[in-house]
Amino acid sequence: MTEAARVVVSIDPGRSKCGVALVRMSSSLEVIDRMVIPSTEIRKVVSKLAKSCRPDAIVIGNGTSAGDVSKAVSDLDIAPVIFIEEKFTSLEARARYWRENPPRGLRKLIPVSLQTPGCPYDDYVAVILAEKFFAAS
Repeated sequence: MTEAARVVVSIDPGRSKCGVALVRMSSSLEVIDRMVIPSTEIRKVVSKLAKSCRPDAIVIGNGTSAGDVSKAVSDLDIAPVIFIEEKFTSLEARARYWRENPPRGLRKLIPVSLQTPGCPYDDYVAVILAEKFFAAS
């Protein structure tokens, strides 16, 4: 017997920007959408994602600005808000970013530990938070 698919909106909250991911778990994990947005847009973006795919939960990392983000999305009354420990998720997300976007050209000669990704990778953190949520449930 297979379990019904579950969908979450996962958020890596921050002061100026947030990573957001819409993730489905059925037989495997599927990232439907992910993005990095200004923190001021979180309410509008979560509302839009919820209309496209009714989530079972809103998963929020318990770090910086978690309370502000929680307050902004709780009022939407879309799904229960669940906090997830986000300790070390930024390091894990950075490593995943480099696996999926390896340096090219001369940058291949410099260890990735000494490089900074060319764009924010908060969306990778949001995906990792969703993975932690599904692993715990």
